[in-house]
Amino acid sequence: QKYRTRADIATIMSRLCQERNDRQGLAFWDYVMHVVDTLKHDGMSDEEDGEVPMTVGGLSRNHGVKKIMVLHWRHPWFSDLFRIVDSAPAIEKLIFHRAGRAHILRIPVDEATFRPPPVGLSVSYFRPNYLENLYPVDRADLQISNIEIPVYNFVGFDPNQSFSGPVQPSGTQPTPSSATGSGNSGSAFSMEF
Repeated sequence: QKYRTRADIATIMSRLCQERNDRQGLAFWDYVMHVVDTLKHDGMSDEEDGEVPMTVGGLSRNHGVKKIMVLHWRHPWFSDLFRIVDSAPAIEKLIFHRAGRAHILRIPVDEATFRPPPVGLSVSYFRPNYLENLYPVDRADLQISNIEIPVYNFVGFDPNQSFSGPVQPSGTQPTPSSATGSGNSGSAFSMEF
């Protein structure tokens, strides 16, 4: 479900950016489509039911939430990317018309799930040092791809800023990272057009 929803969001937002002639937004959402399509269902984080205390109208009670777990093998910056993707329907209310059950609050937690990664991923998708800590036979079973993709630090980045005109203010652009996650905080987000 999460894979399909994110793929749909990326497709719709990419089309919207094309209509608005928003090259930076188009590059961002095309990148999202590539990442989502590569990770597929097995590369999406797990969720489990939980409760948190909330006060509404002076009454305090527990409310059901979905706890978003961390995939122990996935590069942490993909979690930041998916937070942006998951916020798109709220930002683009006029575009996304979803009927059905009421929205359930989703909260990220530090708990990890230890589901194995999909086979054939690029080294870029893995948490720093994850592959180095595997036994050689386990690493071979993953059939790691030699094709690397850029990994960006999306902390504080908002691709929707460009919809209203200006490019991202300095300091809020995603920065490229090496596959090991060392990062290069001086570079701005840019992709080939």
